[in-house]
Amino acid sequence: MNIKEALLKEHSKRNSLAIANWIGDDKVRFAELMDLFLNSEYRITQRAAYAMLFVSDKHIELFKPYIGILLNNLESKKVHIAVKRNTIRLFQNLHIPKKFQGQAAAICFNYLESATVRP
Repeated sequence: MNIKEALLKEHSKRNSLAIANWIGDDKVRFAELMDLFLNSEYRITQRAAYAMLFVSDKHIELFKPYIGILLNNLESKKVHIAVKRNTIRLFQNLHIPKKFQGQAAAICFNYLESATVRP
């Protein structure tokens, strides 16, 4: 499967589930999804975020190496609110190591304080 082509095909739960099921617990396939999520234009990033949620339901351990990267991405002003919301959502099931807890808390408190930016 070409993940980028699959993401562009349609934005639907069915398509995102199909992508997530194809990725399974494969680290190489997951790395490709993460690259698209972090380094693509908005439409692909948004759709990759949706597929990531379904991956996280069954294979949350795949996200452990990306915790710092995901937190840094949340701090970017360029990231769309839907992407931020989906990223925060996957953190609910992910153990955040002590070294990232301060950064994660600060990001979440900033969202709570903001009247305009809510994940």
